[in-house]
Amino acid sequence: MSILSEFNTGVVEIEVDGKKLPVRPLKEDKWTIMELTKDKKLNEVQYEKLRGVLKKILKQGLESRGESPTEQELEDFITIYEDEMMLQLSVVFRWISQNDLKKIRGRFLEKALKNAEPKNNSEQSS
Repeated sequence: MSILSEFNTGVVEIEVDGKKLPVRPLKEDKWTIMELTKDKKLNEVQYEKLRGVLKKILKQGLESRGESPTEQELEDFITIYEDEMMLQLSVVFRWISQNDLKKIRGRFLEKALKNAEPKNNSEQSS
Protein backbone atom coordinates (compact mmCIF):
# COMPACT_ATOMS: atom_id res chain seq x y z
CA MET A 1 0.00 0.00 0.00
CA SER A 2 1.11 3.54 -0.67
CA ILE A 3 0.84 6.59 1.54
CA LEU A 4 -2.36 7.40 -0.34
CA SER A 5 -4.12 4.57 1.49
CA GLU A 6 -4.08 6.87 4.54
CA PHE A 7 -6.46 9.20 2.76
CA ASN A 8 -9.91 7.67 2.81
CA THR A 9 -11.35 8.51 -0.58
CA GLY A 10 -14.38 6.26 -0.27
CA VAL A 11 -16.74 6.56 2.65
CA VAL A 12 -16.56 9.75 4.71
CA GLU A 13 -18.67 10.99 7.57
CA ILE A 14 -20.75 14.12 7.75
CA GLU A 15 -22.33 15.46 10.91
CA VAL A 16 -26.03 16.26 10.96
CA ASP A 17 -27.75 17.29 14.18
CA GLY A 18 -24.76 16.05 16.17
CA LYS A 19 -24.85 12.57 14.61
CA LYS A 20 -22.19 11.24 12.27
CA LEU A 21 -23.51 9.70 9.07
CA PRO A 22 -21.48 7.82 6.47
CA VAL A 23 -21.70 9.10 2.92
CA ARG A 24 -20.02 7.77 -0.17
CA PRO A 25 -19.87 10.37 -2.90
CA LEU A 26 -18.46 9.20 -6.20
CA LYS A 27 -16.69 11.40 -8.73
CA GLU A 28 -19.75 11.47 -10.98
CA ASP A 29 -21.91 12.54 -8.02
CA LYS A 30 -19.58 15.48 -7.38
CA TRP A 31 -19.70 16.50 -11.04
CA THR A 32 -23.48 16.19 -11.16
CA ILE A 33 -23.85 18.39 -8.08
CA MET A 34 -21.44 20.94 -9.56
CA GLU A 35 -23.36 21.01 -12.82
CA LEU A 36 -26.76 21.30 -11.14
CA THR A 37 -25.76 24.02 -8.68
CA LYS A 38 -23.89 26.31 -11.06
CA ASP A 39 -27.12 28.27 -11.57
CA LYS A 40 -28.54 30.17 -8.60
CA LYS A 41 -32.05 28.79 -9.08
CA LEU A 42 -32.89 25.21 -9.91
CA ASN A 43 -35.95 24.26 -11.90
CA GLU A 44 -38.10 21.39 -10.66
CA VAL A 45 -36.32 18.76 -12.78
CA GLN A 46 -32.87 19.91 -11.63
CA TYR A 47 -34.02 20.00 -8.01
CA GLU A 48 -35.36 16.45 -8.14
CA LYS A 49 -32.14 15.26 -9.78
CA LEU A 50 -30.11 16.92 -7.00
CA ARG A 51 -32.29 15.25 -4.35
CA GLY A 52 -31.74 11.91 -6.11
CA VAL A 53 -27.96 12.36 -6.03
CA LEU A 54 -28.05 13.26 -2.32
CA LYS A 55 -30.16 10.17 -1.56
CA LYS A 56 -27.75 7.99 -3.59
CA ILE A 57 -24.70 9.36 -1.73
CA LEU A 58 -26.37 8.75 1.64
CA LYS A 59 -27.63 5.29 0.68
CA GLN A 60 -24.17 4.20 -0.55
CA GLY A 61 -22.63 5.33 2.72
CA LEU A 62 -25.20 3.55 4.87
CA GLU A 63 -24.96 0.37 2.80
CA SER A 64 -21.18 0.39 3.31
CA ARG A 65 -21.98 -0.05 7.02
CA GLY A 66 -24.37 -2.89 6.34
CA GLU A 67 -27.51 -0.78 6.77
CA SER A 68 -30.41 -0.91 4.33
CA PRO A 69 -32.35 2.37 4.42
CA THR A 70 -35.78 2.36 2.83
CA GLU A 71 -36.64 4.80 0.06
CA GLN A 72 -39.06 6.52 2.46
CA GLU A 73 -36.35 6.93 5.13
CA LEU A 74 -34.01 8.47 2.56
CA GLU A 75 -36.76 10.75 1.26
CA ASP A 76 -37.71 11.88 4.77
CA PHE A 77 -34.09 12.58 5.69
CA ILE A 78 -33.38 14.56 2.52
CA THR A 79 -36.60 16.55 2.93
CA ILE A 80 -35.47 17.77 6.34
CA TYR A 81 -31.68 17.86 6.04
CA GLU A 82 -30.84 18.51 2.38
CA ASP A 83 -29.39 21.98 3.05
CA GLU A 84 -27.19 20.69 5.87
CA MET A 85 -26.08 17.75 3.76
CA MET A 86 -25.13 20.09 0.90
CA LEU A 87 -23.09 22.26 3.28
CA GLN A 88 -21.32 19.21 4.69
CA LEU A 89 -20.61 17.82 1.22
CA SER A 90 -19.17 21.20 0.24
CA VAL A 91 -16.56 20.66 2.95
CA VAL A 92 -15.99 17.03 1.91
CA PHE A 93 -15.45 18.15 -1.71
CA ARG A 94 -13.12 20.92 -0.47
CA TRP A 95 -15.27 23.63 -2.05
CA ILE A 96 -15.35 25.38 1.32
CA SER A 97 -13.40 25.01 4.56
CA GLN A 98 -14.71 24.26 8.04
CA ASN A 99 -14.08 27.95 8.85
CA ASP A 100 -16.19 28.99 5.85
CA LEU A 101 -18.93 26.67 7.07
CA LYS A 102 -18.89 28.31 10.52
CA LYS A 103 -19.14 31.76 8.92
CA ILE A 104 -22.04 30.67 6.72
CA ARG A 105 -23.87 29.22 9.73
CA GLY A 106 -23.21 32.44 11.66
CA ARG A 107 -24.75 34.54 8.86
CA PHE A 108 -27.79 32.25 8.69
CA LEU A 109 -28.23 32.50 12.47
CA GLU A 110 -27.92 36.30 12.42
CA LYS A 111 -30.50 36.53 9.64
CA ALA A 112 -32.87 34.14 11.43
CA LEU A 113 -32.58 36.09 14.69
CA LYS A 114 -33.14 39.38 12.89
CA ASN A 115 -36.25 38.00 11.18
CA ALA A 116 -37.52 36.67 14.53
CA GLU A 117 -37.29 40.06 16.27
CA PRO A 118 -40.69 41.48 17.22
CA LYS A 119 -41.87 44.43 15.15
CA ASN A 120 -42.27 47.78 16.88
CA ASN A 121 -45.70 48.72 18.24
CA SER A 122 -46.70 50.99 15.33
CA GLU A 123 -46.13 48.14 12.87
CA GLN A 124 -47.98 45.63 15.06
CA SER A 125 -51.14 47.75 15.40
CA SER A 126 -51.58 48.36 11.67
